[in-house]
Amino acid sequence: MDVQAVQRIRFQVVAATPTAAVGADSSASIGSFIDAPIREGTAQMATNRDELDPMQLVQHIDEGRERVLGKRVATLTLTMDLAPTGTAAVTGTTAITSPVGRLLKAVMGGENLAAGSTAATSTAIVIKTSTASHSNRWPAGTVMGWSNGTVVEWRGVESTTSANVTLKHGFSAAPAVGNSLINAATYYMTADPDTTVDFLVEGLDSDDRFLLTGGQAVGGIGIAFDLTGGAIPSVTFNFTFPNWYASNETGSSITGTLGTASYSATNPIVGEAGEFRSWTVGAATYVTTTRLHVSAMTWEPHIAFTPVTSPSGRNTVWRWKKARNTDSPVQGSFTIPYEDTTWFANRNSSADKDAMYVAGVAGGAAVILDAPTIQILNPQRAADASAIAAQVLMWKGRRDTDVGSSTNDLAKSPMRVHLG
Repeated sequence: MDVQAVQRIRFQVVAATPTAAVGADSSASIGSFIDAPIREGTAQMATNRDELDPMQLVQHIDEGRERVLGKRVATLTLTMDLAPTGTAAVTGTTAITSPVGRLLKAVMGGENLAAGSTAATSTAIVIKTSTASHSNRWPAGTVMGWSNGTVVEWRGVESTTSANVTLKHGFSAAPAVGNSLINAATYYMTADPDTTVDFLVEGLDSDDRFLLTGGQAVGGIGIAFDLTGGAIPSVTFNFTFPNWYASNETGSSITGTLGTASYSATNPIVGEAGEFRSWTVGAATYVTTTRLHVSAMTWEPHIAFTPVTSPSGRNTVWRWKKARNTDSPVQGSFTIPYEDTTWFANRNSSADKDAMYVAGVAGGAAVILDAPTIQILNPQRAADASAIAAQVLMWKGRRDTDVGSSTNDLAKSPMRVHLG
């Protein structure tokens, strides 16, 4: 008997085609699958097939009926570290994608990868890059990092013109000429993600292999942070697949000795050092009071998919389409010390706020969450985990309202994940 926790799980992202249903047998391309650094014990797979009762009349009280086998469906829930790539995107180095980044792109829909630059004469809000063309590396919706000599500060980009990059909220000082300007891998929501994911789930036994194909995050994703530093940031994916194959059903062999996984571009951090900032949308001037001392927080992206069904589909599924959430595309909460009624007033005025959380203090070693336009809701007095007088603030987000004339999905995304 083998130990269940001894596993290797690999995946590939598959582009949808208009002429074929999702979920084809991809065993011939197993060599192109990449290893997923999944947390031990979190991968939960179910391979199901409809077993339908034909309901014919029976002629004896003890008679039964043979079930008719129908369509297949599989599910896979997994948790990965929400880890930086370990590569700082400075001048001459393009931000790289990682296993978790590939899955975020497949589910959220968009990815932006670009190199960094160095600063010319700048202000704290309008950053001039050393080469005019380098400003194009920061389209609206991305983030720019700059070291203040102690930690790397990250700010969202509002717009780009000529050699200038205008930030949504300024750095604490103007970058000096020659200072490094750092980019990040940015993942953002699009209206119609057009890829699916195939997974090869391998146990230690040669026959304990299953190929799950045509998957999407029908059950969405979940993001978790422990602000006490007691756990590594994580992201959970909830995939559904319209087809699956056992080891004796694939066109090409998926059996044999369990190989050794190689986890690329994955640099986990605890992320206990960082910052949470919230400012009024459009208020670009840096002020120290935009940094909030949060003791707890949640980020809840609302991403779901629904099948486009067809007799020509794979187990009735032809495509996955993104489903609309009628409540909000993203929501969350944060807990801060109770000092005055400012946040109650923010709720009462329906003030548009921007929220940005940074875990990590160095380039290539930071995770940034960005909800660019949120509304504060339901402020409540409470005690925090240390029994200090606090307030819990709920928020709901919508599409970015602070990106100048830009209208594309990167610029307007209601939430972004940046791996710095």
